[in-house]
Amino acid sequence: MNVYENVFRFGFISSIQSFLSLTSRFYYIVYLIRFSGFYIVYLRETQGLDVVKAVLDTLRETGYSNGTTTTKVMIQSRHSSVLVDLKMKSNYDTVYKIEEEIRDISDSAIEDIKKFANAVVITKTSVFPYPDYFVTGQTNVVERLQKSNLPVYVELFQNEFVSQPYDFLADATVEINNYITGAGTNGTITEFPFTAARYRRNQCLGRKETPSYMSPIQPGNLLSLLNPKSLPPAEAPNPVFTADNITESPQPPATEKSPTSSTTAQAHRPSGQTRLTLSLRLSVFASLLLL
Repeated sequence: MNVYENVFRFGFISSIQSFLSLTSRFYYIVYLIRFSGFYIVYLRETQGLDVVKAVLDTLRETGYSNGTTTTKVMIQSRHSSVLVDLKMKSNYDTVYKIEEEIRDISDSAIEDIKKFANAVVITKTSVFPYPDYFVTGQTNVVERLQKSNLPVYVELFQNEFVSQPYDFLADATVEINNYITGAGTNGTITEFPFTAARYRRNQCLGRKETPSYMSPIQPGNLLSLLNPKSLPPAEAPNPVFTADNITESPQPPATEKSPTSSTTAQAHRPSGQTRLTLSLRLSVFASLLLL
């Protein structure tokens, strides 16, 4: 599974319905809708807008909740309180994003995540740490999450060679292959979907014997070839992700605001208008998962 990231850049305003119609030409896609807890709380407390309800209502009105479309919807947030709220109101798959660069994850954190999420997104360095762009090793974060039946997706993949560790030879395909074949992740989130699609079509991976050039790297091999005296000082290890990193207060209820004299003219606007003009710029980001 490969994800197309950044369909809309920050600042582009579009209704959710408009975005869904833009991608109707795909035979089968998965929408990954992102919620920012900060904006959700702000809009609920200051504007009386329930963003979660608005998005779920729009998805239902456009037929994405009744199984009649050839698409799947996954909803992602780095805020556990948002996903808990979503779980109570819908049956969509929820995805928890761990933004921190971590070296391990505690058992208690995994158990907490399973209560409100169906999958997890982690950073590339949480799989292969690469300080100073040399891969130093491989964590067991992916393995631990998958053992608890939590699919793991990794972000963010780019084609520019400066975005990749030296171990991957400035080759986007080599990098993807190491995360899929080497680390065994369930999918990647990328800004370049055609590169990811080309990797999936690679017939070298379907042979009985995988060619050596498609074999994953050995983490730390390139670093071992360098003169230790030329290396910068070692950095502090990444932290362990614990249950304390997950705990959040529940989302506040949406509070209706009394219209002022300046907004009286807009007071009779249908409630659906607010929902339809909900901006991706504020709280919702969508991505395409190319399957």
